[in-house]
Amino acid sequence: MGTEVTITISDADMLRIARPYIDVIEELKDQNKRLLTDAKALVDESLRNENEDLKQRLSLSYGQFSSEKESKAFESFYKEHEKCRLNSKADAGRLPYVIPYGTGIGTCVTAVCPVCGEKREITDISTW
Repeated sequence: MGTEVTITISDADMLRIARPYIDVIEELKDQNKRLLTDAKALVDESLRNENEDLKQRLSLSYGQFSSEKESKAFESFYKEHEKCRLNSKADAGRLPYVIPYGTGIGTCVTAVCPVCGEKREITDISTW
């Protein structure tokens, strides 16, 4: 039969043994906080860049709108139809666009999605 052995460790000794592990856990917590902060900053920067890119594409590619209302309407249309372009590999490069046409009293503007074919009148007649 075996002999039973009892080992008694003082609280101070237990803490001395555990201290390196506690230090590693604390360092991992700090690293995790830094990584989360860095990741959030990268996501924020990416969203800012995406918004700037969208604004630039709207203003450069589609010309000037006659009002902020038309610009926002097209921006909304563009965002709604981004999924059309992303879901269609064949049409990946085709972006929504506008068709301006004169009426004699003002310019009408129609937003068009070349992928799904939807057309939406976005004219702001209050500028006429």
